[in-house]
Amino acid sequence: MASGLSIGQLAAVAAACLPIPAEGATQPDVQPPSESAQANPVQLPPRDFPLPPPEWKVSLSPRLWWTSPSGELKLPAASGTGPGAFTDSGDSVDISQLNLDTPRLSPAGELHIAAGRWRFAFSAGAFSLDREATIADSAFRAGSVEISPGEQMSVRFDYSVFEATAGYQVYSWDFDSASRSPANAADTGMRLIALGGVRLHDVDIDLRSRDDRSSASTDQTFLEPIGGIRAEFALTQQFAIELQATGGAWIESDRSVYSLDLCVVVRWMPTPGIGVEFGWRQIAFSLSDGDGAGEFEYFGAIAGVFAGITIRF
Repeated sequence: MASGLSIGQLAAVAAACLPIPAEGATQPDVQPPSESAQANPVQLPPRDFPLPPPEWKVSLSPRLWWTSPSGELKLPAASGTGPGAFTDSGDSVDISQLNLDTPRLSPAGELHIAAGRWRFAFSAGAFSLDREATIADSAFRAGSVEISPGEQMSVRFDYSVFEATAGYQVYSWDFDSASRSPANAADTGMRLIALGGVRLHDVDIDLRSRDDRSSASTDQTFLEPIGGIRAEFALTQQFAIELQATGGAWIESDRSVYSLDLCVVVRWMPTPGIGVEFGWRQIAFSLSDGDGAGEFEYFGAIAGVFAGITIRF
């Protein structure tokens, strides 16, 4: 007797195990996909929810900036008059030693133009303080002026900054459209805008001793390329927060400029055309020109809070 089953016997056993349809039963037909199913495949949900372009084209923000300068500066000795010849520009004098660190309301503002994903902006700010007879509380030499404690001096300080930038929206997200129930979600979203442009610093300083009439002064203008990022967060249709950071630098021969500008804005728009805003801005910089007796250097910052209005159309 054979010890195993042949291939034919195995096939017969397998056939016997298959279900046998009842008499008169029909087999289901496999239908090919319909033309409508082929023409309208299943749509997957989108993976991103970009914001539409802003409804406004022009946004103007005049501001009052409660600000003051800080830092240390050197004035060129060759720019003024004084007793004797000097081989260097003297001490690095702190702004507080010149009694210039008192906050003042100063003009500032921004202009934005929106064109699709592009954003063009111009901003300006200034600080000015003129003290006719302030009393020094410490001894120092600034340029050609030697000051003793208790001596009277006259100081004039003017600083202005101007920026022109072009931006491109690199990312946006519409939170309410991305939610599972857009009709019940808050109207929120965010934008990220890459920035590039130029920044101009203008510094005009004049120091005079009221005792010996010695003086030192300088009028400097620095231009630099800048780059940065701007983030805009719409919390509701009326409230928004904006963050912007830009940095720049330029070096040539014995002249250089470095700067970092940080700005935070909180805006309330009760109507589409006009609103109010408040925020904080700091511009930190290093400005230098020349060497020896003709060296000018200012390493410091201008910072403070601001408030203003926003006009859009």
